[in-house]
Amino acid sequence: MTWMTSADDVQNKEILAKAAKTKESDEFAKKAREVTASVGKDAAGSWSRAQELIEFAKRMGYKKIGIAFCAGLKDEAGVLRDALASHGLDVSGVACSVEGPCNSVGQALLLNDIGTDLNVMMGLCIGHDAAFIKFSDAPVTPLAIKDKVTCHNPVAALYCNYQKKKLFKQ
Repeated sequence: MTWMTSADDVQNKEILAKAAKTKESDEFAKKAREVTASVGKDAAGSWSRAQELIEFAKRMGYKKIGIAFCAGLKDEAGVLRDALASHGLDVSGVACSVEGPCNSVGQALLLNDIGTDLNVMMGLCIGHDAAFIKFSDAPVTPLAIKDKVTCHNPVAALYCNYQKKKLFKQ
């Protein structure tokens, strides 16, 4: 098992050197880092992730936002659509059921065709979220992670002793 929590834990220091160079030379990485720091400073722990998403999109200069959502979260996706639109952003959404159940590849390809600048995932099934990320041309950020047991808060299973016990092989 490998577990790296600091640079001291990394055996291949060349990878860290490459990462440092990339985050300074790659325009997206550089701007995303700067905007994230700016949003984090202004949010100061008082903004929801949805608020941070709106500010991140605006400060990155994104105009077209895609929402790839589970049909079960269509109402929540609609609220996000309306919130983003109220900030002057052009929003396109694609439900997972656009062509049969759970078509995350179709969601990605449809949003690619629209030419979104940033795609937001809302409640895609595990595995389908990975496929969506793989096939999306635009950067992807999650807003809601599907978890029917914890009301879409999967980290709760790591806090709650009752749920935590279920994670370990007996």
